Amino acid sequence: MEDYGVSGTALQLLINSPIQFSGYLISWRFYRLSDPRSCDSYSAIWRAEPNSNDLTYRLVDESETLMTSDSQSGVYNVSIANRIVRVSQGDILSVYVNINPSECSHNWISFRNDQSQDPFAKGYSDVGYPLPDVLPVQETFNGRRAVAIQAYVEGEKPPRVYCID
Repeated sequence: MEDYGVSGTALQLLINSPIQFSGYLISWRFYRLSDPRSCDSYSAIWRAEPNSNDLTYRLVDESETLMTSDSQSGVYNVSIANRIVRVSQGDILSVYVNINPSECSHNWISFRNDQSQDPFAKGYSDVGYPLPDVLPVQETFNGRRAVAIQAYVEGEKPPRVYCID
């Protein structure tokens, strides 16, 4: 993970970086650049609605605040310890900034814009916070984005077999 740069204020839906298998989200890992203009940043997981041709996305779960304006630069690992988050293969990550009344202006979770080798992402401006249950049908932009964030998923556990004497 490295510092690509700063992203704007929209929700970045990373459509070409789906979760690879079903299981339980256990942690987030991301690079964060410290800057006095930083906004509180969040991550979320979305699922395409059935039969919507990937036009409508429903919120599966969102993080507590990943980073606040006073967080230091570096690579962070944030464990999901206080709840169970079930994810499915194909669910999609996003990064989001809460523009609040402070002086903040950007999401400083590492971001790169429109590099030819980067995957496509959809962007949504002004979706509000807390996040809605469903994203608007029409995205604000669609372009290449690279965001240095990873979700760690622990695979399905086999059912337990109990022996009764």
